[in-house]
Amino acid sequence: MASCISATVPGAIDDPDKEIPEEGHVSIAYLKSLCNGLSSPVTKDISIVGSVIATDLYGEFYKSIIIVDESGGIEINIDKEDLFIDFPIYTEIAVSCNGLSLGRVGGKTVLGAAPAGDYTVDRISAEDMDRYISITADSPVYAEPQSIEIQNISVKDVTSYVRLDNVKFDDADGVTGFCDFVDGEYVTTDRTLTDCYGNILTVRTSGQCSYAREALPTGKGTVTGVIDYSSGSYLLRIVNHDIRF
Repeated sequence: MASCISATVPGAIDDPDKEIPEEGHVSIAYLKSLCNGLSSPVTKDISIVGSVIATDLYGEFYKSIIIVDESGGIEINIDKEDLFIDFPIYTEIAVSCNGLSLGRVGGKTVLGAAPAGDYTVDRISAEDMDRYISITADSPVYAEPQSIEIQNISVKDVTSYVRLDNVKFDDADGVTGFCDFVDGEYVTTDRTLTDCYGNILTVRTSGQCSYAREALPTGKGTVTGVIDYSSGSYLLRIVNHDIRF
């Protein structure tokens, strides 16, 4: 088995010959396939519907949420803090995409406002949030993470909601935490997750995470998160502190 996974920058994952819908609901995977460069404006009256599976509830994501449908997931950048209050976990939302932009950020496709400067996509302003995003269900709609094995991770899984079973943290010794403490503060840190076949996957945790100082769990267990992509390799971002050892 391979000991690590790397690839070229992910691109469109849907059939490029498909006709672009003029309007109506489309899948998240289809929306992402419309990003044809570093930044692509959405000019059609199309929308996506998905379940919120990641917010800033535990400080894991900053000014962004991730939603998923049956085709995959996408990160939505919003210039507002405490988004977990507006969008509790598993809340079903609809996003009207016309007027927004798709951008490449760190090798993945994100949704946000049209860029005004050098960034590929800006954050949707707090004032415009309700213009584009609405809650569509009275109660949360549970989203089941996809069970996946490290060696099977591919382009289509970027920003997908996944569960890895029977894995261990190589750095776990009962003392080492999720994040390193440097110059008086916790900093974003990479740790290594290994499966029973010896395949490895980087786990990246924000220094602002509420469990940054928590010791890595020992033994084997299950970790739930979203697949990210950076510097030519796949990695995992834990969501909702969902670590079961």
